[in-house]
Amino acid sequence: MKNLNSANMKLGQIGIWAAVGLTSAMGLAGVGVWQIAPCEFQGAAKAEYSEEINVPYDEFRTMMVRNNATQAIVEHGGMELIDEEIINLHVDLSRDKRPLLNAILRRSKSCVTASKRLTVAVNNSQIQADKLVLVQNAEITPEQLDVSSFSEGPAGDLKSYHASLHAEPSGDTTLVCVTVEMQLCKELGKLFHSEAQSQLNAAAHQTVQQQCAALQQFALANAKE
Repeated sequence: MKNLNSANMKLGQIGIWAAVGLTSAMGLAGVGVWQIAPCEFQGAAKAEYSEEINVPYDEFRTMMVRNNATQAIVEHGGMELIDEEIINLHVDLSRDKRPLLNAILRRSKSCVTASKRLTVAVNNSQIQADKLVLVQNAEITPEQLDVSSFSEGPAGDLKSYHASLHAEPSGDTTLVCVTVEMQLCKELGKLFHSEAQSQLNAAAHQTVQQQCAALQQFALANAKE
């Protein structure tokens, strides 16, 4: 499962501070010291994106359980999965009279609930957060799939991170909706706060779009022939 999470998780795409730091002497002419002196910047962004995955829902949820979607999606976002620990796993077979056969046919009626703890490396020199710990909760049923990943606590410049994935049947395809929310806190000249917020908003929107693209690639790569 990936977490989805993962993000889960396209922090490697956030170039928030790179453009902000590139200023010339001419550009600073006439600007008061209070405008460029470092002060606390707190930014928050939220984005949502939906897309149809070109495989049936039963097949999609089966491959999400069977295959390592977490690693595929995390690494698609320019991050590195360091550790993956299962905290809790429960499979309810009460709705499935032929669990083994249906699992082989990717028509399982079982319900799965699971929790993981993920440790990822943030490959972005502009964000001072070498490692980020996420808790991921997943609930997968024949009707829908929900995965939520959230940071255990602050990590460097990153105050909080939360990503969610919802998937449900849509005819012969699977409709997925990805959301991401993040908060950053950094010392930055007040003159650059507005640009930093704009970059953060853009990064959040790019994150959810690329998360859906990663899910599409994962599904097509693991679809049955």
